[in-house]
Amino acid sequence: MKPAPSFRSSRLSSTLAESDTVQPSVSPGSFAGLIAGRPCDPRAFQRVYPDRWRAFLRSHFRSSTEVAAFFSVDEKTARQWLEGVTGPRGWAVSFAVMAVPTAAAFLAVAA
Repeated sequence: MKPAPSFRSSRLSSTLAESDTVQPSVSPGSFAGLIAGRPCDPRAFQRVYPDRWRAFLRSHFRSSTEVAAFFSVDEKTARQWLEGVTGPRGWAVSFAVMAVPTAAAFLAVAA
């Protein structure tokens, strides 16, 4: 019988014992002040993002019907995005960035 495949890389396995745990050397908040050399506040970005998404949709689509067709969501979801009731999940943002050339620049303006 073949042994179960290991999901650890051979390089990682050779440097870490099974009982070792990898601890991050910095906390996630450590990078809050530097993104591409510009100050950035993740919480501020989270607060303004729903308005930015809504503005992106309004500037690129004429109606909730168009939004629904483009993203293949129901019209209620599209309407809620346009009204700011709910926001998109990551797949919708990624799809917009891939399909609309100006989406990344429009959505990524620092908060």
